[in-house]
Formats: sequence, C-alpha cells, structure tokens
Amino acid sequence: MICPQCGEMNPPQAEQCTSCGANLTSSKMVVCEGCATENPITNRFCQGCGRLLSRPELAFRREEVEPEVKEEPSRGLPLTYIFLVVLLVLAALTLLVYFLSR
Repeated sequence: MICPQCGEMNPPQAEQCTSCGANLTSSKMVVCEGCATENPITNRFCQGCGRLLSRPELAFRREEVEPEVKEEPSRGLPLTYIFLVVLLVLAALTLLVYFLSR
C-alpha cells in the first residue's frame, strides 16, 4: 500500500507507514466525491454511482515516475558529420583522378 502522506510503498498488511508513521488503516477505503459512498481502495469506480474514484494515495512521487536523466557529454563528432566528410573526400578524389587522367 502506498502512504497517502509521504508516498512510500508499504506492505499490504501494514497499519502504519514504515517511513513516516502515518496511519494506513483509514486509507483502505475511498469515499466517492459524487455520492459519498465508501469504496474499497481496490475499486476504480464507485460501487454506488459508478463514478471514477479519485485516489490520491496511488499518485506516485514525481521522482519515481520521472527519473532524472543525466546526459553524458558528447564524445566526438556525430555520425552524420563523419559521413559528410568522407563523402566530400571521395568526391575530391574522384575529381582529381578525372582531371589527371585527361
């Protein structure tokens, strides 16, 4: 179970959060915003009115959803530049051979 207070993942049978100590037993039910029916935390839709339940306890912390990507500095030239230089050198050699053979 995910703690609604700190977002820490806890074992399903835990009654208090292992990270912040928040009470998890009250977060096993979700109250529908439309009809105020209590629903088990496993429901996606209200069993009273069928409305989609908002479940903030399932919202992950940003760093868990979007890990920070560290970009490494570029090493050397991109492959397109190397290809372009090779192509230009071959064109120059072709012209040189052409004019020398005349």
